[in-house]
Amino acid sequence: MKVNLLYFFILPHFFLLHLKAQNDSSELKRQSFITFSVGKSLPVGSFKKPFRDIGGIENGGALPGLNLELGLNYPFNNSRWGITSTMQYYSNGLDSSALVNNLGHNISVTSYKQFNILLGTSLAFPVKKIFFDLKLFPTGVLISNFPSISYAITYSPYAIPPYLNTDNTYNIHSKHSSMSYAWGLGLDMKYNITKYFLIVLNADFLHARTVFRAIKQENNPSDSYDISYKIDVNIASFKAGIGYQF
Repeated sequence: MKVNLLYFFILPHFFLLHLKAQNDSSELKRQSFITFSVGKSLPVGSFKKPFRDIGGIENGGALPGLNLELGLNYPFNNSRWGITSTMQYYSNGLDSSALVNNLGHNISVTSYKQFNILLGTSLAFPVKKIFFDLKLFPTGVLISNFPSISYAITYSPYAIPPYLNTDNTYNIHSKHSSMSYAWGLGLDMKYNITKYFLIVLNADFLHARTVFRAIKQENNPSDSYDISYKIDVNIASFKAGIGYQF
């Protein structure tokens, strides 16, 4: 994943520096702007790997989903640097196929619902009428609502391992939202279509290490206990949107 981040964010930085040297005469006056973007969220690393069991330190088993972003950028006077912030919503389904293969039973699941707020700095590179903005978000929070999982184990004389030779119903309900520290990286490409309005393309990466806490019920509510495990939330997202500058 580190290699992917190198190609995705670091190398474009040097490419844009090269373009800067060739386009100093075409610099445009920077303005503050707010954007709204819609696109695809793509789980990365262990957050994408199949979710195989319940309890302990787990993979996320997250599927590609929806990403919404509201971004704000405020440039410093006579500088390429600025302050930037982002609020993003992620909705990702849970891939239950690995659980089905592992447990061998019908399973119903809900989705990951997550929201983050990040604050950081931006560095702009104007190329003719296009602005490229590299964004670094060293601080922020991620609020996660994890999936609920329901599955039934039915008696089978051929069950392997033997402990599956019982009739049980399991329901795993997310106990509450989890809040964790998060950081991110981003690259925006902005094009002014009028004096005040613009279109923007975004590529972003989010990382957080969070804890899933839930209540596991077996057969009836009286047979229940708490479970928890850690998940590395890694999401790459690609979006397009519109903005207003002021």
